[in-house]
Amino acid sequence: MGGRGGRHRVIRALREWDRSSENFALMNSRRSWQILNVLRGDMSFVGPRPERPFFVAELTKAIPYYAERHWVRPGITGWAQINFPYGASLEDARRKLTYDLYYVKNRGIFLDALILLQTARVIFWNQGAR
Repeated sequence: MGGRGGRHRVIRALREWDRSSENFALMNSRRSWQILNVLRGDMSFVGPRPERPFFVAELTKAIPYYAERHWVRPGITGWAQINFPYGASLEDARRKLTYDLYYVKNRGIFLDALILLQTARVIFWNQGAR
């Protein structure tokens, strides 16, 4: 459970006080802060998106092979993010896992380049999974 090789990793996210809702909210530039995590070696640019430990524990119990997604470092973007829209259900987690496991099995420079290009397409031209 946790990061690459089953080790927990601390992934930092800069938070600021949102006075309108009086809750902590991630800053709009959170992805740029994740680059610091990449430079520290806690994340990669491409890989399965990190999940909170509580959810990892629950999903590992409920979904076979869920722990295998942690064989690689978590990423800022990933195969599941560009191919499947955001989901919050257990069934959505199962579907996203198929994309994550595809990435784990087939990762390489060409797949990473494809994912980065597809991510740029989603960000700049608003095309693809959201």
